[in-house]
Amino acid sequence: LFQLSAIGAYTEVDGEASLFLFASLVAPLGGPPYCFITGIAGGFGFNRALPPPGLLTDHPFIKVMRGEIPMGNGDAASLATISGLFAAQAGTYWIAGGIQFTSFGLIQGKVIVAVQFGNKSAFNLLGLAALGISPVAYFELGIEVTADEEKFLLKAGLSKNSYIIHPDIFSLQGDFGLGIWYASPHSGDFILS
Repeated sequence: LFQLSAIGAYTEVDGEASLFLFASLVAPLGGPPYCFITGIAGGFGFNRALPPPGLLTDHPFIKVMRGEIPMGNGDAASLATISGLFAAQAGTYWIAGGIQFTSFGLIQGKVIVAVQFGNKSAFNLLGLAALGISPVAYFELGIEVTADEEKFLLKAGLSKNSYIIHPDIFSLQGDFGLGIWYASPHSGDFILS
């Protein structure tokens, strides 16, 4: 069996087309036990920017790879919100690619690399790793790295899906953040949280 998920949008900016598309195919594709590929993803943006940093497990690319795109009656507002994260910007382009995999049947992972170029340059690395020891515990860690012309941002955190014993008893959550600015007006500033 397989699953295909995609998001996309089209509009015009100053008379020019502005569009993006990101799609994911979940299917057992094969590989060695330490990295058995269970899905691939990819997309592009034309006159569109990448979503802002800091979304972690709520990032649209992760949602598409999980198959969590809202479908059905009344979900037009949700889709408009997702589409709004990809701001229409003339002269800004991006490409993205990713894989979904299992490692030794224990860890389920997703990795996405996105590069933005044109008026603004940026590099994004998104990751999600999940480990479950049913029914005792489940851990889901999201990682997001963004580097552009003015800053480097790293954010990692346990998602709201993480727990020990039972989700209603010991829910685990927490984030780690690092930001370093190397261009004006905030050159030399940093934050560690």
